[in-house]
Amino acid sequence: MSPTQVRRTRQRQLVLEAVLASDDHPTAAQVYQRVRRRYPAIAYATIYNALRWWVGQGVLREFTFGDAAARYDRNRDRHDHAICTRCGRLLDVTVRLPRKIFDDVRRRTGLEIATHHVQFLGLCPDCAPRPRN
Repeated sequence: MSPTQVRRTRQRQLVLEAVLASDDHPTAAQVYQRVRRRYPAIAYATIYNALRWWVGQGVLREFTFGDAAARYDRNRDRHDHAICTRCGRLLDVTVRLPRKIFDDVRRRTGLEIATHHVQFLGLCPDCAPRPRN
C-alpha cells in the first residue's frame, strides 16, 4: 500500500458514525465518549487522528470558535452558526447576505470570496435571563 493510500479502518468508521448520528456538533472528547460505548479499547489519539482524516477527506467539517475545543459537523453544505457564549450550544442557521456586502468586502480587501461563514454569538433560550413578571 502506498503512503497516500490510507485504509478506512473500523475505528475511523466508528468515529464517522458517531458524528453522523449526532444532532449536535460534537467535540473530540464527546466523540471519544460515544465511540467508547461500542469500542472500549479505542485511544483518544485515534479519535483525533480519525477526525483529522475525515476532515481531510472532505466528509466532515471542523469548526473552531475562539478558545473553545474544535467541533465537528456532519453538514458539509454552506451554512452559518448561532453559538451560545455561556453553554457552548451550537445551532445551524442559514443566512442570505445581500450582494452589497460581498462587493464591499471585495472592494476593501481585494479578496475573491469563495465562501463565507457567519457566526451569531449570544445566549440561547436556556441561558438567557428570564424576564421577571
